[in-house]
Amino acid sequence: MKKLTALTLLMLLCTVFSFGESRERTTVLTEQFFTDLSAVSVLRRDEYIRRRLKGTISGTCIVKKTDALPRYDQKYRIIGTHTASGFTFHYYLFTGNKSLSRSVQAGKKFLFTGTFMSHTPLNMMKDAYIIDVKLSPPENDD
Repeated sequence: MKKLTALTLLMLLCTVFSFGESRERTTVLTEQFFTDLSAVSVLRRDEYIRRRLKGTISGTCIVKKTDALPRYDQKYRIIGTHTASGFTFHYYLFTGNKSLSRSVQAGKKFLFTGTFMSHTPLNMMKDAYIIDVKLSPPENDD
């Protein structure tokens, strides 16, 4: 009985620490991030990226378009792309701020910070992904 209690307590502690760790981490998607990702084997790239889920990420992209697509309790989506070190990340940036979605311009650089919600690899080489980000709430929300 003592072994079962100790094992249950150990599993509970591991769960608590893993949840706390993923929510406190901030990942900045710089050239160094993509260089580090290229050093990871193709088979382990999804796990490398998955460890950052539900954490805060920030980066830059070139805006392709905006549209109204509700997801993650947000009304609008900004689609942007960033290519570095042989990787292409297509960002789906979700916001509830109408004026933000209207103010970004296609072809322009956009800096973002938000919660990393999901990722989808686009090929077997794992060098292209769709990254869903719920943007941090603006100070003045429409």
